[in-house]
Amino acid sequence: MRLLDCTKEELKIYKEKFDLKLGTWDMAEPEDISMIEIDGEIVALIEFSIGMYGENSVQIDNFEVFNKGRGIGSKIVEELTKDLEGAKVYLYPYSKKSDAFWKKCKFEVFDDGTGTPILCYQE
Repeated sequence: MRLLDCTKEELKIYKEKFDLKLGTWDMAEPEDISMIEIDGEIVALIEFSIGMYGENSVQIDNFEVFNKGRGIGSKIVEELTKDLEGAKVYLYPYSKKSDAFWKKCKFEVFDDGTGTPILCYQE
């Protein structure tokens, strides 16, 4: 698995080609977006920021797999959390289905004091 830079033009192409569901891609800064390549094929997009919840933290702002239901998302999350070597990973799930996916990937509810559920992964 490799993370590759994504341009605004590439984001637009992937949004149209795969009918991406997250409306927040339009607010994303291109320098924060990565294309995820597995076996020579771009299979997903991810946007994340570092340090938002402390020194050793990462927040996933957007994550979308193009062809869902094939285990690709779980594989990506497993590799990402392993590569982050003990960093806490935070995210706000955007739907009940998304919430179930992240909890299956060992993310747990975290109270950040805002009253909005946030999920956290910590080894």
